[in-house]
Amino acid sequence: MKRVLLLISGLLPFSCLLAFACRFTVREVGFADVVPQSYYLYCYVDNQTEAEVISAFKQITFAHFIDTNIKSEVINISQFSGHHAAKYFKEWEIEKLPTVVLTSPNDTSIAFPLPSNKDGIRSLVEQITRSSKRDQLLEATIQTYGAVLFIEGQNSAENQQANSAIRLAIARIKDKMPEMPKPINELPRMITLPYQKIDQEKILLWSLTGNIEPIERPYAIVLYGRGRQIGPLLEGNQITTVNLVNTLSLIGADCECGLDRSTMLGTMMPLKWDQSMQSDLVKQLGFDPESPMIKNEISQILSKTPAFPGQDTSEDPLLGYTEFTVTFDSELAIDSVNMGSSSPVDPDILESADSVTPPIWLSLVVIILLGITILNSGILVFLRKRKDS
Repeated sequence: MKRVLLLISGLLPFSCLLAFACRFTVREVGFADVVPQSYYLYCYVDNQTEAEVISAFKQITFAHFIDTNIKSEVINISQFSGHHAAKYFKEWEIEKLPTVVLTSPNDTSIAFPLPSNKDGIRSLVEQITRSSKRDQLLEATIQTYGAVLFIEGQNSAENQQANSAIRLAIARIKDKMPEMPKPINELPRMITLPYQKIDQEKILLWSLTGNIEPIERPYAIVLYGRGRQIGPLLEGNQITTVNLVNTLSLIGADCECGLDRSTMLGTMMPLKWDQSMQSDLVKQLGFDPESPMIKNEISQILSKTPAFPGQDTSEDPLLGYTEFTVTFDSELAIDSVNMGSSSPVDPDILESADSVTPPIWLSLVVIILLGITILNSGILVFLRKRKDS
């Protein structure tokens, strides 16, 4: 009897730890659409706008926005007093109607004149829904660890330096994969947007950077899951191997590694996510992240995570985490890595945190385990005295 109790005493704490462990990674959580993030395409019209144009807009957007994270609405400016979309009309100082304004979950916006014929409307809606680079990015996030979108700038030397930093970061993630909670077979994929083709991806660039003006310096953006952005937007000399490795490491981390929920559910780009993509994803993951049971489990996990907006990713989550805000300023950015160094990991990556704040659930686990240990000890003492008497 005593041996049985000792065995139970040893197994109970282990069982409790398993019960509290998260069985999802940040990458897997990123595929679940538990917190919808919608883009809105507002079509501003007036009483003089032709009914055929309005009807064509409604029909085309209804058909094309199925399986997307984009919604549409027609707004008559003579009747939109108090409408929340009135501010975009004012911000863009719209004079010619009809005009459409696409808004993001981050409350940025971009405006386009609405063509007067069906073919023109259809072409515009298709450009908003998908593009060549967005298709490549989604394929990469489904089939591999994640994606790094490299947007070239005007300066070829800066482009070369950023390109090398991204490639080295991807190579170093390979060395860190054995430390991750779950194996991922394919390394992150770099998708390059040449400077000469930026105009073809205007909507993608706007959705990820908020920028509608021509860019001069290169950008690097890490994406994962359902086309979600993770970590800060890196520009120019901020594109270092250290910054990229730290951001990429988040994707493979345990979903209860202390990250805030806004990091684990980063902003999506506007996209079309059809059934074929979902089927490919289920084969890759071995489970369906859109299953009601899975979504409910992930929702419960997210409800326990801190909601610190702007929590940054300046420390490697596989080595520990720290909850503080860091902005990648050009003057304060970590120095670019020495490309000729033979060291497998940058010293800055291994720098320990000054303070580590454990999540609330971990404190509860410790309390429960202490209680179980004390209870078991009491039972053993009671049984021993009873046997002696």
